[in-house]
Amino acid sequence: MLSKSAIPLLLAAVSAQKTCYRLDGSEASSEFAPCNPNAKISACCHLNKDVPDICLSSGLCLSQQPGYEGLMYSNGCTDKTGKDSACPQPCADKNSKSVTAYNVLPCAPGRQFCCRAFGDNNNCCGDIVTVSIGSVMTAASATLASTTMATGGDISGTISTTKPTAISCANSTDANTLDTCPKDNSVVIGGAVGGALGTLLLGSLGTIVLLLLRRTKGI
Repeated sequence: MLSKSAIPLLLAAVSAQKTCYRLDGSEASSEFAPCNPNAKISACCHLNKDVPDICLSSGLCLSQQPGYEGLMYSNGCTDKTGKDSACPQPCADKNSKSVTAYNVLPCAPGRQFCCRAFGDNNNCCGDIVTVSIGSVMTAASATLASTTMATGGDISGTISTTKPTAISCANSTDANTLDTCPKDNSVVIGGAVGGALGTLLLGSLGTIVLLLLRRTKGI
């Protein structure tokens, strides 16, 4: 049983918990939590579940959910208006109060991506945006390593967490999670999660690049 002196402390702790909001300003479910709970304003990702997202310093979320590993999306933050600089804004020109979140999908080598609203299955690569992905972070906002996103070839590849995990952008959708990648979308290869999250594994990148070059030359 709680003592009378402990009750105010408990209430203070509860009131201090920050609420996460989607891009449209609606309150996110309890499965979403701030990537940096110590910050005044923080981006939010799907952290309170069995396979939590990985937070990126850009405010984007990197899904680790089976079937969607490596898929990035812009969800929201603890600022209901979403205007704070700490909130993810890779799709600033597409902000709409009717959209709860955006998938951020790779379209070309480098930092060429496109933004597609959840529930939209159309190819968005005709509207390219340049996105700086940033660094991988822990929930406590400790930057562990830089994340490298490369593109080219078929939808496949790996991203390193505590063990290699295949990236898959399936052709089926799940209304409760994330949407599919464009059919002609390029690969998201690699990723780096250092320290407690694992080490960078890019040993197969050279082979993949060689195969892509040979395909381009028609060999």
